[in-house]
Amino acid sequence: MSTREWFPTYTGLKFYPLKPDPKKIQIEDIAHQLSLTCRFGGATWKMSSVAQHSVLVSMHLEREGYGRENSLWGLLHDAAEAYIGDMKIGMKDMFPGFRELEDSILQVIIERYGLPWPMPKIVHEWDWIIGCNEAFTFIKGGSPKFYGVKPVRKVYMSSWEPEFAERVFLERFEILKST
Repeated sequence: MSTREWFPTYTGLKFYPLKPDPKKIQIEDIAHQLSLTCRFGGATWKMSSVAQHSVLVSMHLEREGYGRENSLWGLLHDAAEAYIGDMKIGMKDMFPGFRELEDSILQVIIERYGLPWPMPKIVHEWDWIIGCNEAFTFIKGGSPKFYGVKPVRKVYMSSWEPEFAERVFLERFEILKST
């Protein structure tokens, strides 16, 4: 049995994760596929998609005054997961090759949309802030003590339906790319 080296995308393209082609990176694929990818491997009591998470990171970066470039970075920081899926953070540490693959795909995506590499530190910080709040909101027993972290800034959380998350992600992208 041969190994298939590509995976289909929502828009019908063939995506080769070991040789990502920037011309095959489509924001529609990213938005759609992330809107259907549940955070925390689905261990949530309500839907919490990677698309919603990315929009929240982006919006909070903008509200805090970090500018368009950082806000676009916030929107796209998990975009590689649209192509290779999400792996729980502890699992990523167990499989460093996965993190390297994810970073190589993310770098192609980031460059495709005109952003500099690597990820700015402030984007990583807001990824963590939003992620902790999501864990506290959407995982049973999720509390700062349970996760071994100090309480983070409270960010209001609600569950978005996938179609809504996809639409808001695409709208946010258009706003950030046009400014």
